[in-house]
Parts: sequence; C-alpha cells; structure tokens
Amino acid sequence: MQLELQYKNIGKQPIIFDKNSDVIVGFRTAAAIKDLEVAPYNDLSSTKQSDGISESGDKPGSRFVTLRPNQSYLVETWLRLPYSSEWALRENQILQIAASTWPGTKKQSDDLREKWKSIGLLWSDNVRSQPMPFAIEQDPQLEECSN
Repeated sequence: MQLELQYKNIGKQPIIFDKNSDVIVGFRTAAAIKDLEVAPYNDLSSTKQSDGISESGDKPGSRFVTLRPNQSYLVETWLRLPYSSEWALRENQILQIAASTWPGTKKQSDDLREKWKSIGLLWSDNVRSQPMPFAIEQDPQLEECSN
C-alpha cells in the first residue's frame, strides 16, 4: 500500500531531518485504537539497508530539510503487508507504522547534531505514526496485467 508520511514539527525549535525518511521499520495492526497499544510490532528493519551519510558541512546540505515550528514535510513510501489470516479477514482495521529518520550511524548523528545546533535539532530517532484506519476489500476486482 502506498502511504504519504507527513512529518510535522510540533515543538518550539527548528528540526532538521533527512528528506529521504521513507523507510518503514515496523508496523502493527488492531481492530480498534484501544487495542493498538498492546499489539506487537512487526519488524521490517531489514527491508532497506541504510546508505549512510557523507555530510560534513557546517550547515545541512540539500539532503536535509529544516522544519520550523508547525511546518510539515511530506514523503511518499510503500508498505508491503505480509498476509496474516489473523487480521486479513477483518474489514476495518487500525494501522500504525514506525519510520526511520536517520540512515547513518549514531556517531554521525551526534557529530552533526552538535555542529548544526545553532540551526536546529537534528532528528535521528525513529518516529511513530498516528493510528490510521484502513480496510482490505473482501472480494477485490482483479485485472490481468499486460507487459
């Protein structure tokens, strides 16, 4: 499924993060929002290898975006949900994803966070989405694909 991730700075200082923060590292599903907190995360962290960071300048390069308070940034990505008979047969469900915002090492993030602190806070922790409803059609219309 295609997802549009909206990163929003709800803090009081600018936040700096990698524009390519599209790697979903986990997800969980539940029949209701109240059940989501106890639902286990399905780990997807091995789905895309990080390419590292070669940034070393005194300010963030074009690979990064700086969000001022209340600003948002959109990233599109894909989530391939593995089939599970436990949840695939429920019509309405709640989905929550975890996304990686940092492709480099902890040392790289620590060094750049210190270097860029006058510009904003370099965000390198994973983020978790708001719960979102989704449904799987019980009898989808299938079409033949042609090459």
